[in-house]
Amino acid sequence: RANYEMVCGLVMISVLALMVTWKLGIFSRVLWAATTAVMIWLIVAQARIYSHDAIVQLRGFYGTLRVVETKRGETKRGETQTPGTEVTRVLYHGTIEHGVQLMGGDRRKQPTSYYAHNSGAGLALDFCCPGRKRRVAVIGLGTGTLAAYGREGDVFRFYEIDPLVERMANNIFTYLHDSQATIEVAPGDARVSMSQEPPENYDVIAIDAFSGDAIPVHLLTEEAIQLYQRHLRTGGILAFHISSQYLDLAPVLRQQADHAGLHCVLVSSEDDEEQEISAADWVLITSDERFLARTEIAKVAQEIKPKTGLRIWTDDYNSLLPLLRHQKLAFWRPAKK
Repeated sequence: RANYEMVCGLVMISVLALMVTWKLGIFSRVLWAATTAVMIWLIVAQARIYSHDAIVQLRGFYGTLRVVETKRGETKRGETQTPGTEVTRVLYHGTIEHGVQLMGGDRRKQPTSYYAHNSGAGLALDFCCPGRKRRVAVIGLGTGTLAAYGREGDVFRFYEIDPLVERMANNIFTYLHDSQATIEVAPGDARVSMSQEPPENYDVIAIDAFSGDAIPVHLLTEEAIQLYQRHLRTGGILAFHISSQYLDLAPVLRQQADHAGLHCVLVSSEDDEEQEISAADWVLITSDERFLARTEIAKVAQEIKPKTGLRIWTDDYNSLLPLLRHQKLAFWRPAKK
């Protein structure tokens, strides 16, 4: 239940090459026999890595999902290892982390990973609507971490395209069950679902459907922003999770906000390994200047600089090339002294 096709294909190629070149002599036989052995070893190694500490592995149309369970607080004493006391579960889509939960006591209700209280999403949910019930949409379910922000009377509606993710969130993690909010899950592509719904008057729409550096660009286009605005309450907030090693998506969203007559800021938060919090970049877009002027927001908000020559993304046009972080890709450059 993992992606072994590539390595299996390499094994088959090595075996075929060994058969075809057998008559060429001992050197060719040794070369391709050794290559075949190495490929087989890679399959075994990959299987061991995928199964290590994994309690669930599932594979579907949208990729492989794996939940790894470990114990926090492990310490080494000589050659022995003392197990920790707090269980942590992590959801991986392929090799990309999609959520973490601390399973011990009240800490299992604590938002972790990219969704901590100091993250852009956390700030939006903590300060968007003081003193009243909220309607929140989340595009991308993951472990359901953002449900931890739900209060009694709130409605949190998750849009999730992969049915296996919903199974994981409901059966392996507890954020959805523990939330005080009313939880709804809309299956299918979020844009299709939202286009078929009447205006929902959401206070916050969090867009978090990016799988690592794979970008569903149809969630960032001019038409997508217009759709989100139709579902937002006046003064509502769009929160885009844009953490990426290789792509700088902030200028795209700055351009979309300017085009729509909205304000936007970048909120970058740092990691905290002890609390299982990851560094995260979120872009907040809103027409509510009072929200952005709040002390909690203003002190961490960063201005997004426009990018020269960048065309606005639409359903008919988009390009990732102008957004590449070139310093990440220039591994061939000599190191500076």
